[in-house]
Amino acid sequence: METTAIIPLVSSIFVFTLGFFVFFKNSRSMVNLTFFFHALSITVWLFGTFMMFLNKGSMTEVIFWDRFIYIGVVFIPAFMYHFCLAITNRKGDFFLYLAYFFSTFFLIISRTDYFVKDVFVYQWGVHTKAQLFHHIFLVYFCSYAIVWFITVYRYYKKSNLASEKLQFKYFFIAFLLLFTIGPLAYLPAYGIGIYPFSYLSGLIFVIILTYGITRHNLMDIKIIATEVFSGLLILAALIPIFQTKSALEFFMRVIVLLITIIFAALLVRSVHTEVRRREEMEQLAQKLKKTSDELAKANEGLKQLDNAKSEFISIASHQLRTPLTAIKGFISMILDGDFGPLSEKIKNGLAKTYIANERLIRLVDDLLDISRIESGKQKFQWSKVHLEDMAVPIVEELKNIAKMKGLKLVFHKPPKPTPLVVVDADKLHQVMMNFIDNSIKYTKIGKVEVFVTPEPKGSVTFCVKDTGMGIALDVKPFLFQKFSRGKGSFQIHTEGLGLGLYVAKLMIDAHKGKIWAESEGPDKGSSFCFSLPAAKAEK
Repeated sequence: METTAIIPLVSSIFVFTLGFFVFFKNSRSMVNLTFFFHALSITVWLFGTFMMFLNKGSMTEVIFWDRFIYIGVVFIPAFMYHFCLAITNRKGDFFLYLAYFFSTFFLIISRTDYFVKDVFVYQWGVHTKAQLFHHIFLVYFCSYAIVWFITVYRYYKKSNLASEKLQFKYFFIAFLLLFTIGPLAYLPAYGIGIYPFSYLSGLIFVIILTYGITRHNLMDIKIIATEVFSGLLILAALIPIFQTKSALEFFMRVIVLLITIIFAALLVRSVHTEVRRREEMEQLAQKLKKTSDELAKANEGLKQLDNAKSEFISIASHQLRTPLTAIKGFISMILDGDFGPLSEKIKNGLAKTYIANERLIRLVDDLLDISRIESGKQKFQWSKVHLEDMAVPIVEELKNIAKMKGLKLVFHKPPKPTPLVVVDADKLHQVMMNFIDNSIKYTKIGKVEVFVTPEPKGSVTFCVKDTGMGIALDVKPFLFQKFSRGKGSFQIHTEGLGLGLYVAKLMIDAHKGKIWAESEGPDKGSSFCFSLPAAKAEK
């Protein structure tokens, strides 16, 4: 038997074996099923070529086996495209039905002299001569090969899974080599005699896919491939035992067989363990992905609700702001005597109403600020200032209120100007006012001190320190959250809603600063501070 005949025989055995084990692994899988039929059509081509070379002395036999070859070859494009649809998770389309129609047509026509006729004998083999419909078949064959590669490449580019992309690389390379080397076998049909290395394409195809199976679980037959490999190892070690010529040789080969069996068992066991762990990891990954998707969906829903809430608060606050401002104006005019003299009793009632209205206005302003900042619609008017220059008028404004409570309000002005900071003066005035006002409200006896201090790391700190009710340790983490108030604060100041410090944090964050509170515990006083980065010096 010549070497040129052995090449297609060996390739056919390997291709069929791979196709069989893929099919055996999961016969219900469309991927496995279409791959098996594709491998079977290639097997028919390679085995028929072997028989054609084996009988090259008889023209009748050559023509018979070449037409046998085309029983498989004419279906290669159809099975190949069907496999392509399966691995890319696509359903059958018009082109698939068209492929099976053409394949069936060429199967029928290949039985006639309109497809192949006569015999071309060359140095390394023999082949029938191509006729008219063979030329048309090659156009069909090449067209579907191109469609296969385009479809697989597009799916590869869209895939987001690294493992799937790696598997498709092996598919792509294996089929690329099969359909660039294999079609060279058509050349003798056109009178071009070449060495039949094209029939090695089947063997190369199997080697690449087998490597992908064992290394990257291609088509999920890794366990079967390992068991087959182990069985071949054991068989290779067993056969020589029956050819031994001495007791020593028999003993040595039995030892080799035992070692091979142990090695094969350990190999199969390790692969089983690896596959089981991989399946567990894949299940875990799927659960995590499902949970992640559910959380993302829930988070999106919460964002929509939060946006709707912010929009509602913004609209409602705008609608409230106008009448409250009008009420404030009218009460002020009445108290000033613009509508005539008032009794003391009426003045006291109106004064209380004015204070309550002011409180509502501040609440509405806080809600508007929160809505604007959270929605990113807050506008800032930036300017450079010294913090101590802003602190002085605020302290002077609140001194009388502190004095009425019997408290001492002291501002420790720095000995020299602190570095300039970039701020929105109105927004920062609101924060500083809130800090000092809160300290006065929640301090029964003692004093409230205000500090402005330059820091060595290029920032300026504003702090308000009091001798008031202090802060419990379990409350501190929540102080700057929305609607959060310290324990016991309702007993001292009943009107607050816990928005002031939250607004202050939003404002300081917008200024790229830091805000914090310090206290040693209840009834030990507290300090509320913020720091802002110093303005960059102009060049």
